[in-house]
Amino acid sequence: MRINISLGATEDWLEYSSVTIASILKNSNPEDEYHFYLICNNFSEDSKNLFFRLNKIRTAEYHFLLVNDADFDGAIHDWLGVSSSYRLKLSSLTDIDKVLYLDSDIIVKKDISKLYSYNIEEYYTAMVEDKCSKIMKTRIKLKPDETFFNAGVTLMNLKAFRENNLEEIIFDKLRKSTFYTDQDVINDVCRGKILSLPIEWNCVEPMIAFCTPYPQRTIELIDSQNDPSLIHYSKKPWENLNENFAKEWIKYRDLITN
Repeated sequence: MRINISLGATEDWLEYSSVTIASILKNSNPEDEYHFYLICNNFSEDSKNLFFRLNKIRTAEYHFLLVNDADFDGAIHDWLGVSSSYRLKLSSLTDIDKVLYLDSDIIVKKDISKLYSYNIEEYYTAMVEDKCSKIMKTRIKLKPDETFFNAGVTLMNLKAFRENNLEEIIFDKLRKSTFYTDQDVINDVCRGKILSLPIEWNCVEPMIAFCTPYPQRTIELIDSQNDPSLIHYSKKPWENLNENFAKEWIKYRDLITN
């Protein structure tokens, strides 16, 4: 199976993207074919080599997609990093129909083909409920029975994005609002067309710091904490290397540096 994965980062974050990819490759099925679509505002030869050295884990294809940060003027708040919004350009930057977007503060502990295999033909995206869904959904006026999703792990139906002109709609909404973040607007524009994924595929670490983040899903949350498929770091592990929660990240970093 061909698996398309995208990460967006400024050049100073590309090294962290390479650790995410190292974790994916280490736990991958050798029969699958991996294509990584890396979005950045600049790719030096050194930054490209960060990814080519991953071939010692296993071979994959790397596609380097350049973006112009000026394209995001008026759409991204100054207090937000622009790189997480690079995902909004995927439908126009590529001709692929399906891609898994990941933030660069993630490691994957299991074969990600299971996540990629979810059928989203009838959806725009597939995501995991945000740990703060109850609070966050009030920002975009979701109904009480609706869910707010975390966009750090987003399985995207790019074919549907093109057919429904979603990229233009999202950017238009971002530029007209002084409140929306890109995650807010993805939830807003895609509401009703988001497939809800199990918590194990976006387990925020250290989750234990949050009080009952999924009050109706306690058993699933505990199981995901004990055996997560994907860890999404709220505390950046490269800034806290001595913390217990950073050990998993260090393990995959060392695959590249040793």
